Amino acid sequence: MAKAHELLLRHNLSLLDTQAKWNYIHKQIGEIGRRDPTKSIISAILCKYFFVEAIWTFGYDQHRNRRGRVLEIYGTPENVEMAEYVYHYLQNVPELLWTEYQEKNKIKENRHRRTFIYGLLEGFYHKLEGRVVENASQKLVWKGDPRLKEFYLQRNPRRTRTFSRYSKTCQDAYNSGVSQGKKLIIHKGVRESGSREVRYLN
Repeated sequence: MAKAHELLLRHNLSLLDTQAKWNYIHKQIGEIGRRDPTKSIISAILCKYFFVEAIWTFGYDQHRNRRGRVLEIYGTPENVEMAEYVYHYLQNVPELLWTEYQEKNKIKENRHRRTFIYGLLEGFYHKLEGRVVENASQKLVWKGDPRLKEFYLQRNPRRTRTFSRYSKTCQDAYNSGVSQGKKLIIHKGVRESGSREVRYLN
């Protein structure tokens, strides 16, 4: 994973230096519903480490006739596809790891589930931050893409900053989440032959 992140960084730095104009897109990802701290942490991870911009906007699910908040991401087609995959991965994997934690510690209720997941995502966040430090030692530093920022701001001239707060209900669950998050690996998705669709691994 460390090598993959380094290659991704080198690729984006190379494009930033050589291409006069990039093809940027935007896409809504995830289910439409309530914004919660878990989704907020994931969106922060995408923005800081996966070369996209993101904003929470309003959306409508015509199949469920439901309105709510939805995450919209901006970037090159390749980076948007990567960020979407990571988003779904980080939505699914914590639930599996929480189930394993329950079974291992013989916990029946879900009282500390969110605390465990918050810890796991924060642990993963710090793991990626460690990669940034290592890449910086090789003079590989990502300072952002000003052209993407301009594209993002043109589409979102009015923005407000909001914060999501969460509380820890169990320090042991939180610490276990952080520990697992620091070891978390995002496995490669499976692309069906002859198709551009990436199947998300559970």
